[in-house]
Amino acid sequence: MAEKNKESLAKKQRKTKPKLEDFIASSMDDEVKQVLFAFLDYCDSEKITYRWSATNRWNLYAKDKSLGYIGIGDNSWRILLNHREIVQYEDFIQKEGLSEAMYNNLHFCEGCDGNGSCVSAP
Repeated sequence: MAEKNKESLAKKQRKTKPKLEDFIASSMDDEVKQVLFAFLDYCDSEKITYRWSATNRWNLYAKDKSLGYIGIGDNSWRILLNHREIVQYEDFIQKEGLSEAMYNNLHFCEGCDGNGSCVSAP
């Protein structure tokens, strides 16, 4: 039954390509929302964009390069980074006090194919 519901969610998201902000607003507790929206504010300030790519997953891009993605779970989120690209933002992350939020939700992904596609599921 859970697999059928998951398929339904995947089909729905493929059709609607939900905006991350809308998905967060409808699926997370206030405390989790606050931290994730702070991260999205940082992304906006640094011209890092995020686009829906798969069920509960939004790719992060800067200057047309894939940085990784944000994955949403049951009232949780994580950032899986393409660490070859993110190092250029390390100083800013520390200076802006975002290190704790980033590291608490950070998982390194080595499954990116270099073109913004994930070749391994988390």
